[in-house]
Amino acid sequence: MNVVLLGLGLQGRAALYDLVKYSTFPKIVAVDFMQQAVDWAKEKFGDERVKVLQCDVTKGASFSELLAQYDTGVVIDLLPIQCIPLVSSIAITKGWHFVNTYYTQAVQQELHQEAVKKELTILPEFGLDPGIDLVVTGNGISSVDTVTGFFSYGAGIPEPKACTNPLNYKISWIFEGVLTAYSQPATIIQDGEVITIPAHDIFSEKWLRQVTIDALGTLECHPNGDVTRYTRLARLNAVRNAGRYSMRYPGHARFWNIMAKLGLLEDKKVKINGHEYSQRKVLTHLFEPALQYAPHERDMTILRVELTGEKDGQNVQQIYELVDHRDLATGFMSMSRTVGFVASIGAQMIQSGVIRKRGLCNPLFDVPYEPFIEELEKREIHIKQTR
Repeated sequence: MNVVLLGLGLQGRAALYDLVKYSTFPKIVAVDFMQQAVDWAKEKFGDERVKVLQCDVTKGASFSELLAQYDTGVVIDLLPIQCIPLVSSIAITKGWHFVNTYYTQAVQQELHQEAVKKELTILPEFGLDPGIDLVVTGNGISSVDTVTGFFSYGAGIPEPKACTNPLNYKISWIFEGVLTAYSQPATIIQDGEVITIPAHDIFSEKWLRQVTIDALGTLECHPNGDVTRYTRLARLNAVRNAGRYSMRYPGHARFWNIMAKLGLLEDKKVKINGHEYSQRKVLTHLFEPALQYAPHERDMTILRVELTGEKDGQNVQQIYELVDHRDLATGFMSMSRTVGFVASIGAQMIQSGVIRKRGLCNPLFDVPYEPFIEELEKREIHIKQTR
C-alpha cells in the first residue's frame, strides 16, 4: 500500500515530514502545483521512497493518470476545500482510501456505498479541529452514561513572548479563512434551548466565555460554528448546554466586535479607484504583513473539551486539554504539526488496520482512542485528561 499526498503548503509539508519519519509506506508520492513547493520537498527529503511531482490535480485526467501509475493505497488531500469533490471521487473510483482535514461534504456521503463495496475508507475531519477534538469527545462520551454538557474550545495563538502587536494575534493558518470564520453565525445550546447567534454578534460580550489555561491565565472565548451538528452526530439527546468556541487573548473580541458591527467582515465587493475587490481579500492584504511570526517565535495550539453528565447515577466531568508549541528545531508551526501530522497518522492507521471501518468514517466513533493517543505522544503532542 502506497500513499499519495496532495498539497505541500504548511500542513502538507508537516504531513510529508511525518510520513517520511514514521510511516512504512513503500512509496510516498508528494504532489503540488507550485514549483517552489516541489523544489522544497525535493531539497528536504532524499528518502528513496519519496517521489515529488508537479501536477495540477484540478485537471481530473492528470490526477487519474497519476494514481494509475501506482499500486493502490491512501490519498491524503491537503488541497483547498474546493478540490474535495474532484479528488475524493477520483480516489474512490480508482480504489484508493481517502483522508482529509475538512468537514464532511455531500460528495463524500454520496461516495459511502461505493467505498463500502470496494472496501475503502473515507476519513474526513481528521486534523486538529475538527479531528483531535472529535476523537477525545468520542472517548469522553463512551465513558459516561449520559452527557448533559458539551463544550469544545480551540485556539491558534502566539505564545506570550511572541505577542508583539496590539491584537496579541498572529497568523498560523490562512488568514482569509480566519476572516471567513469570523463572519459566520454560531449556534449554541443554552438551558436546553437552541440559540443561533447572528454573525455580527458572535464577538458581543454577552456571548463570551472564559477559560483558564495553565501558564497562560484566562482566555476569552467567542462562539464558533454550529454545535448542534456535533450533538446530532454524537447522539447527545440529553444535552442541556453545549457550544464550540475559539479562544483568544483578552481584548481580541472587543476589536473584532467593532469590525463586525461596522460590516467590515462581510464578504461583499468594494470599489477602489474604479476597480472592484472582495472586501475580505482587501482586509487579508492589509492585515497579513503585520501578523507574521518571526523565525524565532512560536505559535501555540490549544484544544480543550469539557463533558459533564452522569455515570452510575453520579454527576461526572471529563476534561481533555492539549497545549502544543511550534518546534523550532524543525521549523514546523504547532498548527501544522497538529493538522499535518494528524492527517498522516490517519493514513498510517488505515494502512496498519487500526482503522477498520469502510465507507465514510466519523472520528467521534471510528478512530480507536488509545492507539491514536499513542501516535500523538510519539510526536510530542500531549493530551491531558482530568476528571
